[in-house]
Amino acid sequence: MKIAFLLYNLAMGGSERKVVKLCNHFNKKYKVSLIVVGDDLGLKSELEPGVDCISLKDMYFFWIWGLIDCIAIRKDIDIIFCMNPKLSFYSSLISTFLKSSLRIISCINTSRIYKKRHSLLTKYVYSHFINKTNIVFGAKVQQEEWKAYYNVRSRDSHVVYNGVDSEYFSKKGSYAESGRIRITTVGRLSPEKGHINVLKALTRESCRHVTYSVVGSGPCLNELKAFAEENSLAVVFYGSLDDVRPILEQTDVFILPSIAVETFSNAVLEAMAYALPCVITDIGGAREMISNGDTGIIIPPGSVSEIENAISRLSTSQERARLGKNAQQFVRDYLSDRIMFRNYQALVEEL
Repeated sequence: MKIAFLLYNLAMGGSERKVVKLCNHFNKKYKVSLIVVGDDLGLKSELEPGVDCISLKDMYFFWIWGLIDCIAIRKDIDIIFCMNPKLSFYSSLISTFLKSSLRIISCINTSRIYKKRHSLLTKYVYSHFINKTNIVFGAKVQQEEWKAYYNVRSRDSHVVYNGVDSEYFSKKGSYAESGRIRITTVGRLSPEKGHINVLKALTRESCRHVTYSVVGSGPCLNELKAFAEENSLAVVFYGSLDDVRPILEQTDVFILPSIAVETFSNAVLEAMAYALPCVITDIGGAREMISNGDTGIIIPPGSVSEIENAISRLSTSQERARLGKNAQQFVRDYLSDRIMFRNYQALVEEL
C-alpha cells in the first residue's frame, strides 16, 4: 500500500511537524510520499530515509497538473491525507471526475476559517466535495462547528487528537522563585494569534515583573516590536527556532492568546509535556485539552484583563508546579504521539 500526505508547504509549523511525524511512522510499514504544493521544504531534513518528498512547483509548471498526475494518472497512491480543506476539495474533485479509486482523508486543522472569502468558499463549494471523503477533525467541538457552519456532514468523520513526544519534551530543571515571571508564546506572528493582547497586559503595573519570550515569525513582527519598545517592555523576539526546548526550559508560564483559528495546539501540548502551566484562550478544543484550574487556565479570547489575572494567579512557584505537573501527567496518559499514531493507523486499516 502507498500512502501520501498533501500539504501546501513544509515550513516549521506545528501542523507541518505533525505531518513529518506521521510520514516517519507510516514509513515503517508502507511506502510513503509527501507531496508539497510549494517550494518551502524547511522540515525535509527531518524525514526518514525512504519517504519521498515531492515539490509540485519544482516538478511541474502548473502545480494543479502535478496533483492530477500524482493522484489520477499515475494511480500509484492508494490513500492520500489532505492537510487543508482546499486541497481536499481539489483532490476530491479530480478523483470524482477522473473516476479514480483513490481513498481521500481530509484532515481539518482549523476551527473557524479566519478569512471571510475562504469561509464562504468552504461552506458553499468545498464542502460538497469534502463530504465525499473520510474526514479527521482535531477536536470534538471542531467536528460540531464544521457540521453547523460549513455543511461538512460526512458520515465517515473521526476525531483524532494531536499527540506529543513526552520524552523529547521533558523539563530538566526545577521550579524556583525568582524576581521575574518568564512567560513564552510559540506560534506564527499573525493577527489571529493575539500576541498584542499579551503585550497590552504587560503594560499594566501588576505585570511589570514579567519577561516575555516570543518564538515565531510573521507579518505582525514589526508592529509587536514597536509596541514593546514604545512601552519599555521586557520582550525578546527569537524568530523561528528548530528546537524550542531551550526556551521552554527557561519558561515559567506558557501562554496561547489566540483570538481565532486554533483547534488543538501542538505548541501547548509541548509546553504541557514540559510540565509548564499553560494559559490558553477558549477557542477550538481548549476544553478538551485543558481542565480549567486543574491542568491549566482557560480565559476568554481577546481579554487583556484576563491575561493579567492569569499571570497574577501564577505568580507563585507552588501554583505553577501544581498545574504543570498535572498537565504533564495528562499528556502522558491521553495525548502522547504513540496514541495519535495508533488512532491514525486504525483509520488507515479501516479503509
